[in-house]
Amino acid sequence: MADDIKHLPCLLDKFLLLDCLKVEDAVVLALAQHRRPKLFRSDLKSPSEPKFAEAFELGAGEVEDVLFKEAWLTYFWKRAKIHGVEEDIAEERLHHWISRSGQSLTSHDAVDVERGLLELRKLGIEQQLWEASRREIALDNSAASHRTAMD
Repeated sequence: MADDIKHLPCLLDKFLLLDCLKVEDAVVLALAQHRRPKLFRSDLKSPSEPKFAEAFELGAGEVEDVLFKEAWLTYFWKRAKIHGVEEDIAEERLHHWISRSGQSLTSHDAVDVERGLLELRKLGIEQQLWEASRREIALDNSAASHRTAMD
């Protein structure tokens, strides 16, 4: 119990950092959405999902950022598929992010990766993967303890 109390300030700092990152992510998404062109196509299927007719090229730093986020999304959806998290969509999302690699990037891609990251957050994929990993570790430890007790 005393060890837990010693780690409390560190944990509080980490929680504050996570909270700040959520704010930072929201700002990045807002900036990405603000930066995209405001030109709409006339064949919109839904007024809530506009399609933009034009895109603009990204700078080198923005390209690097989008590539990193695409890799991050691919990594998380691969793990989700392996661990059976959000089984109904994990494989589709994994294939989606894999298929995008190697394409030239535009402002649409920057917005897409931000939406992808937002989807991960809304679905709680990271938390679900964390819980799946903890269950797996607990099962491994339980099996190891059982084998040790049998020997």
